[in-house]
Amino acid sequence: MKNSLCILVLAFWGLSTWIANGQWSAVSSGGTDTLGQYVLNTSIGELLIDDVRAGGYQYKFGVQQPYRGWEGARVRGTLRYPSLNPVALSGVQVSLKKNGQTVASTTTLSQGQFDLGLVDSGLYTLEYTTTQPWRGVNSSDALVVMRHFAGVQLLSGIRLLAGDVSRRGFVNGQDALNIARRVVREIQTFVAGDWVYDLHNLSIANGDTAFQLPVNSLCYGDVNASFFPGPTVRMASEPLIAKGLLNSSPIKPYDWPISLTTAQSVGAITLDLKLPEGLQLQGVEIDGQQGTDVTESASIDRVAATNFLYRREGQALRIAWFRLNPMVREADQPLLTLKVRGIPTGMLEMIPGGELADELAQPLDQVRLSAPIPGGLNWQANLVPNPTSESSHLALTLPTAGVVEYTVVDALGREVAQGREEATMAGSYKVELMSSLWSTGTYSVRVRWQGKESTEVSTLRLMKLNR
Repeated sequence: MKNSLCILVLAFWGLSTWIANGQWSAVSSGGTDTLGQYVLNTSIGELLIDDVRAGGYQYKFGVQQPYRGWEGARVRGTLRYPSLNPVALSGVQVSLKKNGQTVASTTTLSQGQFDLGLVDSGLYTLEYTTTQPWRGVNSSDALVVMRHFAGVQLLSGIRLLAGDVSRRGFVNGQDALNIARRVVREIQTFVAGDWVYDLHNLSIANGDTAFQLPVNSLCYGDVNASFFPGPTVRMASEPLIAKGLLNSSPIKPYDWPISLTTAQSVGAITLDLKLPEGLQLQGVEIDGQQGTDVTESASIDRVAATNFLYRREGQALRIAWFRLNPMVREADQPLLTLKVRGIPTGMLEMIPGGELADELAQPLDQVRLSAPIPGGLNWQANLVPNPTSESSHLALTLPTAGVVEYTVVDALGREVAQGREEATMAGSYKVELMSSLWSTGTYSVRVRWQGKESTEVSTLRLMKLNR
């Protein structure tokens, strides 16, 4: 028995030379020599050898194994723009900092994924850098902010952060005003900057294994997330419908109304118009309210109480209007009125990108606008763009209904295109020409318009450039 015990103690002594803190105890038992099983518990770092019997004694051994240290937590995630159909944001640099020092940095991949690797415990900050341009806002965003300020429908999360364009820690009517100012391009930036992210702080403790971080980002001011990957265009791309005749005056101011073709309840208006030559703008009116002209860099104090701004840049007119109490309009009832003077040489034109929204700031789909045509307006035909390396189109202004026919010939007199379009009413029209398919050179475009009372013919020249 003594020999068996010595052998067992020596075996344990050899084991304890490489496993720290060996200990044993003997308890009276009796019976033959037996060797039990051992248990290795890696979760607490302890090796247990139990039920060892030798010569009538039972020996229990508890052997402490050195603990393998914590290796850190992995930090990774996905960055996206939370629009109606969320869009992954790629190419954004994500940096993880501790005590002001960068400990890890990476760039988001095509699906917005990023992986900052393993880091130890502590408090961290996340910083983001993007080369993506600011995408834009419209009057619907200003209305959403005003609804929040009035307590009608509160913003939260990333949308609340995006509404604080003045970076004061809260959202109010001043933010709505600044959004409207940027809509009409009276200001070019926000105090808060261009992009906002909803996760900046991270705490990691011993034992944490992984952080899967969903991070959202918005353009400042784009609280309804409608401007990524591109602005949501809700206005129909067709020209203004011509309804009625406008009596213009070179001396006295007069009204040029723009109406909806269907009944609508409108809470926000974002509109781009191109004014014709020969027209002097005196003001813009919506529902009896005079807009504030910010063309000449109006001060904040001047526009501090308004929800209706407009700005002219050459012939372009940009309008932003929003109101908690919606404006209800019947078909053909003026939506807005231009106060003008002079004899225009053409029709008003709509520039793509406008939007009308209801009282909930929800865009109105495919609305159409109409305006009267200036009295005595002669027909007009132009090629746009010219010269061109791609497709071009005929831009027509017709004083009455009629039929337009066109023929295109090359420099050798060969016909390369022809067509016929029927205009059911007076107004502006676009006729697409597939000039992208033509060879480089100069082409003659003969346009004939047969109206109710007269026939007009014009020959235009189009220069097709090499791509």
